[in-house]
Amino acid sequence: WNEQRRESAVSYGNLLKEIPHMKFPIEPEWSRSVYHLYVVHFNNRDKLQQHLQENGVSTGLHYPLPLHLQKAYRHLGFKKGDFPVSEKLAEELLSLPMFPGLSTEQQSIVANTIKMFW
Repeated sequence: WNEQRRESAVSYGNLLKEIPHMKFPIEPEWSRSVYHLYVVHFNNRDKLQQHLQENGVSTGLHYPLPLHLQKAYRHLGFKKGDFPVSEKLAEELLSLPMFPGLSTEQQSIVANTIKMFW
């Protein structure tokens, strides 16, 4: 399954590469991702997510609250503003559909729906 998911990730990258202000997963030469998620970085994430949902494309938010602000870590004493990069990313990361068996046609639908957002 991993090679199929990697092919799906490459396909997403090719389909979405022209989207301005969107950043994509990076796979360094020295490693291999398992691509159980395909997470993009987009400044207007919430509006894009709403647009996708309205057009039948489900997405996910993984860690919408940075770890240092979660209840389980409250005892460490961190507050909003202590990790500004993490906080910004928590507001801008969006997981696109990614699962074994995801077809190129389904990815094209996701990509075209994102392009309609512009």
